[in-house]
Amino acid sequence: MKNLLRLLGALALMLYSVHLLANDMNFTSLSGAAKRSGDLSRQMLVMIFGDIVNNPLHPTHTSLIGQLFFFSTALSLP
Repeated sequence: MKNLLRLLGALALMLYSVHLLANDMNFTSLSGAAKRSGDLSRQMLVMIFGDIVNNPLHPTHTSLIGQLFFFSTALSLP
């Protein structure tokens, strides 16, 4: 019985993964999704993490998380 449940679970995961593999995901679709200005979830991420959401390789962007980390480490040093 336990093996049957494992087999059914594995079969369900395989069937679900076939659906995920059917999505066409490439750089163009990811880049287009990153540049949507009306997406509220992206606006929230920019508010929390800063402009690192839009350009993660740019080293000069400051964020709320980065500032909190800076102040917490500055206060913990003697």
